[in-house]
Amino acid sequence: MVRRIQALNYRCLRHVDVRLDGNFHILVGPNASGKSTLLDVIGFFADLAPGGIESAVRKRVPDFRDLVWGRQGSGRFELAMELDGGRPSGESAEDVIRYELVARGDETGPYLDTVQGLVVTDCVSTPRPVPRFPAPLDPVPSILCTEQDACARVLFRGVRRFSDYIDDVRSRLESIDEERSTGGDVKDLHQKLDAAMAALKFDMLGLKVRKLILDGRRLREASPPAHAGAGLSPDGSNLPWIVRHLVEKQETRFQEWLDHVRIVLPELKDVRIVEREDDHRAYLMLSYGAGIEVPSWSVSEGTLRLLALTVLAYLPDTGQIYLIEEPENGIHPLAIEAVYQSLSSVYGSHVFATTHSPTLLGCASPREVICLATDPGGATDVISGADHPRLGEWRRAADMDLLFAPDVLG
Repeated sequence: MVRRIQALNYRCLRHVDVRLDGNFHILVGPNASGKSTLLDVIGFFADLAPGGIESAVRKRVPDFRDLVWGRQGSGRFELAMELDGGRPSGESAEDVIRYELVARGDETGPYLDTVQGLVVTDCVSTPRPVPRFPAPLDPVPSILCTEQDACARVLFRGVRRFSDYIDDVRSRLESIDEERSTGGDVKDLHQKLDAAMAALKFDMLGLKVRKLILDGRRLREASPPAHAGAGLSPDGSNLPWIVRHLVEKQETRFQEWLDHVRIVLPELKDVRIVEREDDHRAYLMLSYGAGIEVPSWSVSEGTLRLLALTVLAYLPDTGQIYLIEEPENGIHPLAIEAVYQSLSSVYGSHVFATTHSPTLLGCASPREVICLATDPGGATDVISGADHPRLGEWRRAADMDLLFAPDVLG
């Protein structure tokens, strides 16, 4: 999962360095404090591999300068992200994969000055003293690691086509088998295979990062045939097929999910999936007491959002990185804890959620909270809730005076 996010001169992130513990995090802060921008560091890497730098920039802004701190005409920005899991062979358990990029723009358009993957030792870092907040980090010349760094080894540079990675991995596997059969030293080949696999993992970020923007209209509509194994779609429109997959393939998980939802909706008896014969579209049918059944287009948006968000914890482990903006929207405050319990339990995946809800924040522990705020110059500062000078002693209590302080929910 994601273990570190760094940015230099990216939009309002003049310089941030965020180390993460666990696989669930809530981002809190006033409007325009940089919550969505911090998540977009992950999103930018995900968009880069399949579409290239021009596509990644065009999805965000018409002018590259709009992505650079202060709209510097000849400026650049740097992004870095560290992931654990699937570590290269032969590396220690403390090692993680680090991806870095440097983007620039000129009169011909945006281009990548650097993009590379490294294996780095996840050294124990000294906790950052936080006497006050916000107090953004001072800018540095660069956040890139180099091969001269004792804790880093470059695995690959550049971005290639997906098919190139597959061919590279296949050829290296064949070479390793040949070397092993002849008794040769395969250490160098293993390192080259590590590089190919790290590059392949980078290319797969576009499939692993999922930004959920649930659409009430699409949730209500009958869903066209979809492959449930790909996970919940960004707009939630394939929810009927996700539920059908649980019913048919993992009935125990379906019952556990239904029991969890009943904590909030005790009158709910069952959730069925109906497939229309004429076009094979599917929709949800919710069964209540006294034999009442309600199709999805007559169900409230809040209930459908509740179903979509809570089901994530019961899906097969697919190693997704979920980016969710304000999951509390449309959901009754008394149901938000059920959403928290599910989102914080999506094991094998990493969930990031922004929020303005004191109820959702009140459910979380300080280490699950990432606090953002800007200084008078517009630069964003980011710290863990456990390090926040006002949240250090706070433990799962929705103290409204504290939560609505200018440097918390604001």
